Amino acid sequence: MLNAWHLPVAPFVKQHNDKLTITLWLSGENPPSRVTLRSEFDNEEISLAMRKQRRQPQPGVTAWRATLNIALGQPRRRYSFKLLWHDRQLWFTPQGFSRFPPARLEQFAVDVPDSGPQWVADQIFLSDLPGSFCPQPVS
Repeated sequence: MLNAWHLPVAPFVKQHNDKLTITLWLSGENPPSRVTLRSEFDNEEISLAMRKQRRQPQPGVTAWRATLNIALGQPRRRYSFKLLWHDRQLWFTPQGFSRFPPARLEQFAVDVPDSGPQWVADQIFLSDLPGSFCPQPVS
């Protein structure tokens, strides 16, 4: 069984200047021989070959990486992964694996350039509302 991990936040997505590096983690039996990153530039599909990394992020996990140029184009970047074997292909999206290409809104999305700070994705925000923890008696 093949397993895949990707979220549109660090460590899977990293921005450096005008480059966006996107990483996919794979593990399991019968891994693909090639992986491509399917994205769009000005509403035209582009397919970038991903490079298999020598260093494993975790034991038994293989990382595949590609870099997008984000100097031009719209800030919302949508993308998905196409996994290729010699006799078949699979797509990986937030919904999981599929034999068919995903619809536009079913792909991963990240907004770059983004004006929000990088650390926000790793934080948990709690809201303390008066009366939430100390109910007031009804008068």
